[in-house]
Amino acid sequence: MISDIIEKHSPPGYSVRSELNTLYAGLGLSLFFSLGFFAKYFASLNALYDIDEGKRFLRENVKCEDFADILGIYLTGFIFTAVVMLFFMLARYLYTQTASKSIYTLRRLPEKGIEFRYFILMPITYAIISLLAGFLVLTVYFAIYMLATPNECITAAQWYKIWRL
Repeated sequence: MISDIIEKHSPPGYSVRSELNTLYAGLGLSLFFSLGFFAKYFASLNALYDIDEGKRFLRENVKCEDFADILGIYLTGFIFTAVVMLFFMLARYLYTQTASKSIYTLRRLPEKGIEFRYFILMPITYAIISLLAGFLVLTVYFAIYMLATPNECITAAQWYKIWRL
C-alpha cells in the first residue's frame, strides 16, 4: 500500500525498495543510537541519591542535570537520516538520465510540475518523516525526564533550554 503511493510519485520503472530500506534502516539506527540517552539519564538520576544502610535517600539541595545536556547528540541520527534521504532527489534524477533517457519523455507529458512530483516530493517527505520521528522521540524522552525526576531536582524552563543555542 505505501509502496504503491510512493511508486505513483516516482519515475516510471524506478524501484522504491532501496529508498524505503534506507529510511527504515536510518530510523532504526537513529532510534537505537538515541537509547544512549537512558544511560546518561540514569547516571544523572542516581547521582541525586545517597545510599545509607541499603536505602536510597534523596540528597538535599541537589539538582538533576538539564534535559538538554543529558540529551546531547542522541537525536542527531534522525537529522542525519533526513539529510541522507534528500540525496534520493539526485538518485531519482540520475535514474532518468540512464540508458532510456526517460527525462525527455517526462518533459513531454502535459502535466506541469512532473519533475517536482517525481524527483523532489518523496525524498522531502522521507526527510520530514525522519524529523517528525526525531521530534516524537524527543517528546517521549522529555516526558520520561519530567515524570521520573523528582520535582525538587528539576530546574526551571527545561523545555526552553532544549532550543537554546
